[in-house]
Amino acid sequence: MRSRLIQTAFLSALLIVSKELLSVLPNVEIVTLLIMAYTYVVGVRGSIYIAIIFTLIQAFIYPPHLWILTYFIIWPLLVIISGLLKKVNASNLSLAIAAAIFGLSFGAVDSLVNILIYGPQTFYAMWLRGLPWDIIHAISNYLTVLILFKPIKNSLEKIIN
Repeated sequence: MRSRLIQTAFLSALLIVSKELLSVLPNVEIVTLLIMAYTYVVGVRGSIYIAIIFTLIQAFIYPPHLWILTYFIIWPLLVIISGLLKKVNASNLSLAIAAAIFGLSFGAVDSLVNILIYGPQTFYAMWLRGLPWDIIHAISNYLTVLILFKPIKNSLEKIIN
């Protein structure tokens, strides 16, 4: 139990540090890569805890806004998708494509959440306004997962096991 708690804390901290280190590059992050690798190594349940801890700490670091609701939806959803991909033994290319689709859909999910305040008529305007950033997000997710997923997953397996 104690080692599982330390593992969860460490992996959550790694997400936060990696996000902050890359925050100078708009929509380039390795949180997606790490969450996918975590799901493969520690499983869906443990990774959902990590995603929730990550989101809570982000809420303390940054000013509150509706993006926090998006994070509470999108990161656990990525864990579930990654768990399903693991079950079907998805190829590295399939994982990279899923990460790209995730990056591309991030703004759409955020725009759906923003409907709560701004109304449904704003969905397309908000989504289209952010689409160039989602494209950057998709490309960076695709490349990081394609190149780094296996080495990160293998390293995590060695560290954890």
